[in-house]
Amino acid sequence: YVRSLREAERRRERAAQQSAPAQPAGSQQQQTPPAAQPAESVAVPHSLKELKPARVLVDSSFDGYNVRPLTDGETDVRRIAAMKYNEGNWASAETPDPHWIELQFERPVRVAAVYVYWGFDRTRFTPSRRVELQTHDGGGWRTVSAVEPGENFDRTSFDFAPFVASRLRVLQPAQQGPPNRSFIMWVREVKAYGAQDANGRD
Repeated sequence: YVRSLREAERRRERAAQQSAPAQPAGSQQQQTPPAAQPAESVAVPHSLKELKPARVLVDSSFDGYNVRPLTDGETDVRRIAAMKYNEGNWASAETPDPHWIELQFERPVRVAAVYVYWGFDRTRFTPSRRVELQTHDGGGWRTVSAVEPGENFDRTSFDFAPFVASRLRVLQPAQQGPPNRSFIMWVREVKAYGAQDANGRD
């Protein structure tokens, strides 16, 4: 009988962890992250050079969150798990509108790759169900690639031919957030890379 009670309690605890919302701003991550390969273990090709944006804009931010994590260089969920929750991730407002992250560069750059590192909530990643990579052509935003990441993916890369741009945007269409919270966009880092030649020049 006691063993049955303990098993039932464990089941309730597992169900609560799976359905619980994000920790409030300022709380501490205590749970152990999943045994997933940290993003840094995947080497970026030597022919690519990271492009640092001059500005980062977003459509909105969830209360207590800001854009700093999006370009702070930290993608390792083991270290993010030791931070205050809003220091390791950015989250949009939880509304049924489209959400987006815009990177602005000081001058036009040749973009060869863009990676989105999804938010990390307790023991799982929070990929959007659909995201689009867009560039601004002077008259408006144009989609150059779209991806449907799937569940519990660490990061997403877009497939496209290199192009020149001074502004990039990662767009989550309306209500295309994670399956359990479709009105929110949850990201811990966005990285853009440019191609360089054998001598290391852009």
